[in-house]
Amino acid sequence: MMQTAHANAPRNASDRPAILTVDDLHVHFQTNRGIVKAVDGVSFDLREGERFGLVGESGSGKSTTALSIMRMIKPPGRIVGGKMLLHGKGGSTDLAQISNERVRELRLSSVSLIPQGSMNSLNPVRRVRDHFDDSILAHEPKMTKSAIRERAAELLTMVGLSRDVEKLYPHELSGGMKQRVCIALAITLEPRVIIADEPTSALDVVVQRRIMETLASIQQKLGASVLLVGHDMGLLAQFVDRLGVMYAGKLVEVGTIHEIFAAPKHPYTQMLISSLPTLAERGVFRGVPGIPPSLLNAPDGCLFYDRCPRHMDICRQVTPVLADVAPHQQAACHLYPQSTPTSS
Repeated sequence: MMQTAHANAPRNASDRPAILTVDDLHVHFQTNRGIVKAVDGVSFDLREGERFGLVGESGSGKSTTALSIMRMIKPPGRIVGGKMLLHGKGGSTDLAQISNERVRELRLSSVSLIPQGSMNSLNPVRRVRDHFDDSILAHEPKMTKSAIRERAAELLTMVGLSRDVEKLYPHELSGGMKQRVCIALAITLEPRVIIADEPTSALDVVVQRRIMETLASIQQKLGASVLLVGHDMGLLAQFVDRLGVMYAGKLVEVGTIHEIFAAPKHPYTQMLISSLPTLAERGVFRGVPGIPPSLLNAPDGCLFYDRCPRHMDICRQVTPVLADVAPHQQAACHLYPQSTPTSS
């Protein structure tokens, strides 16, 4: 079960060095009506061997953050500020500044993506083995066909598929099988960072659990770090070590999964958790009232103001900053004096 898989995960990563540092990331989309600030000053660390989650409603900026790390933001979007430092033995590489050619070298070999839509990411007119050929030969052009076949078979076996799957076309696979193929492709060159962008979307709950068990097993075998993007608080709670809660392009809370569920600090986080269904209250569903603000000419102050049951006058005027509010926990909320910026 998922709980068992997570019990074996590295829970105490606070003393581990960071393998990826996102520092003050800004991503804008130019539209006919103006600039949309899809990601607005996001900062966090992903530590060695850690599972870090980004959660939030649709449009919160979590997938845009993940795609920015992969340098896969397409026009009219662009990264306008911030750093994305990939740390290694030879120093740190800023993914925001390196050339497109260098980015292609690092993809799969150092940082890889498990995409949200497996069917959209697999070429429907090419067999599974052709996808492995493309991925491996792009980095190891001298590798023989037989060696590639053996590597593909090994990877398919690692994700719980038969090696005969390599002969099939994507349309011959179930949704869960396609997602496992995407996981196998993502770990082809044993990357140190695996970014999973809602890898279980459109899958039923039984297949979701199996996919997450597979991802947990692979992460442990490789010793990799995982950045998991999702909107399902329950699913992330069973997998990640730490969680970042995003709202309207900003991080509003970051903490260990235990601390966030035991004592959530930000009202948005509290409402997300309270919206989870429980066996004690069957048939009772609680959503977060209201809708997120437009990121086109966003208002001053806290962007959660109109939906927050605990808002104050200062919330409409001053934007809170992410600050330490408890051990291993940060929040951007004026309920905590640390989050209110002081004038210089």
